[in-house]
Amino acid sequence: MLTLEARGSRLCDGVSRREMLRVGGLSALGLSLRHLLAGEAAGQEAAGPATVGNSIAAGQGRAKSCIVLFLMGGPPQHSTWDPKPEAAAEVRGEFGPIATNVPGTQFCELMPMLARQADKLAVLRAVSTGDNAHSSSGYYMLTGRPHQPMNRENANPGAPNDWPNLGGVVQQLSTSGGDLPTAVRLPKHIFNTDGSVWPGQDAGFLGRNADPWMLRCEPASPDYHIPEFKLPVELSADRFAHRFSLLGQMNRHLDSANRGGVIEHYDGLTRQAFDLLSSGPSRRAFDLAAETDATRDRYGHTQFGQSTL
Repeated sequence: MLTLEARGSRLCDGVSRREMLRVGGLSALGLSLRHLLAGEAAGQEAAGPATVGNSIAAGQGRAKSCIVLFLMGGPPQHSTWDPKPEAAAEVRGEFGPIATNVPGTQFCELMPMLARQADKLAVLRAVSTGDNAHSSSGYYMLTGRPHQPMNRENANPGAPNDWPNLGGVVQQLSTSGGDLPTAVRLPKHIFNTDGSVWPGQDAGFLGRNADPWMLRCEPASPDYHIPEFKLPVELSADRFAHRFSLLGQMNRHLDSANRGGVIEHYDGLTRQAFDLLSSGPSRRAFDLAAETDATRDRYGHTQFGQSTL
């Protein structure tokens, strides 16, 4: 689950460090990624053993991934998916309709390539929230639930009874522990011009442990990198590997009878963090240097365009 949001950033909740700092020696690795791993694992641990109620995701759905491109503003419906060719000129706007490869379906002339792929799309033209405020109606679109109260332009996030967004639900229900994160948000939070962050961007009442990973980045920048996937300046790759080796030696000397489940659990997180930082697929997944200049040009050299890539 990957959510890309066209927005700027003023506030960032981050991911809770939780119990990670209680594990002696782990902080010596100099990892920021470990906090993300701890949050994800703690959420799964809180859900308890697999049961009919909390393992529903394991047996349903065939999709391998889902990308949500949330456009908080920009071109209206009649300049994109619904040009309204039969409407009056003042309703249609300045751009005209074009035919798609689906008979009887027209898109705006600004989307000729999408028009050739219309048979692969399911376009919903009748979605309405009944809410005229960006913040609270955005909450409806992100969570599937109307915000209370409605028409609240500066609705505040983080209420204990907020409903989770799609990424939070996926994070909570997922039982996979692969090399890639389950749900990711980038590059920043959605916020209004006054700096107020929209509600509906996190896991809500599911708890902070189910929040999708927030990766803050500026992919259009020449020195682009993901902070969570980069070693501290003072920590070379050799020193990093040496510290990890020392930590392993320390752990082997501990009496296994006194280690307890929590210590054993975070040993696994340490290994995950090491793999992700050293040569894991996560680093490659976010490495735009592997893309050709032509591909990057197609997406546009903006924060949103490169984040989409």
